[in-house]
Amino acid sequence: MHPVKSLAILVCAVLLLTACARRSPMEDIVNAPTGAPPGTELATVTDAIMKAGEARSWQMTETRPGLIHGKLVTGSGKHEVAVDVSYDTKNFSITYVDSKNMNYEVNFDGPYIHYKYNRWVRILKEDIQDALARAS
Repeated sequence: MHPVKSLAILVCAVLLLTACARRSPMEDIVNAPTGAPPGTELATVTDAIMKAGEARSWQMTETRPGLIHGKLVTGSGKHEVAVDVSYDTKNFSITYVDSKNMNYEVNFDGPYIHYKYNRWVRILKEDIQDALARAS
């Protein structure tokens, strides 16, 4: 095989592996417990979710009672993710809505996205639970 062709194949293989290594199966948060004590009002949960997101630079917008849209822009606008946080006084879920430059792709075995998305969503979950623990 010609050396230039071999080098081109090697470069393509390395690029493909690098792109795949930065993607992970997408993790949504489903029915995570709020940890709020019985009798906690929905407004208290709303406020805790809004504050938790905003503390990490998420742009949080309440679209209706029980639903907050969150958007995170990082890297001077290079990367964006949008999620919906649906909630009641007992549980909340964080689900993917959209993204920019996050290598989102649906394969035969489910959606994949840049590994940082999962980290950002897990941190948001923990921050929401911490905010609700402090609010009670």
